[in-house]
Amino acid sequence: MNKNYKCDTCGYTTNRKSNLLTHFKKKNPCSKKNPTHSCEICGKIFKNKNSIYAHRKICITRELKIKQLEEQLKKTILEKESYKLEKKEIKKKLEEKDKRNAELITTNKDLMITNKFLIKDTIKLLIRENKENCKRKNNTIKLLIRENKKLRKSVEKHKTMNMWGCSKVQLEWLKLKSIVDNTFIIN
Repeated sequence: MNKNYKCDTCGYTTNRKSNLLTHFKKKNPCSKKNPTHSCEICGKIFKNKNSIYAHRKICITRELKIKQLEEQLKKTILEKESYKLEKKEIKKKLEEKDKRNAELITTNKDLMITNKFLIKDTIKLLIRENKENCKRKNNTIKLLIRENKKLRKSVEKHKTMNMWGCSKVQLEWLKLKSIVDNTFIIN
């Protein structure tokens, strides 16, 4: 049967009586308080100082890595938020441009419609003026033809010549011709 031996002061247990006796005979006798060493970072408790030193190296590097990861996480969160803000600003600018473009399009449509009516009105006016000009020219041509007929009749009636060798009717016809053609005839 195995018997467990225990130190009442520190709580050390063993299955051999000799181990318990050596425990009592050591240089630094055990005290009622268990000498424990705890890690400041994670709070883990160790009985031996050497084990806590080894643990601290691991725990410190782990803590540094955790801090670095937290900083990277904060940076990425900040970058994400700044990206969202930039995205919102770009959306606002695009919406404003779209509004301006829509306004320009409606303005251009209105201008095109107005220009259409203006062009139609201008063409109508030009056609009217052209017709009036044609009527005037036709009227002047008809007048000239009538005058020419009258002059011919009067030339046949009056065959008398002046000192230049032309009748008065012929001279009058030349004057009218020079007025119509906008030319100057020298006597």
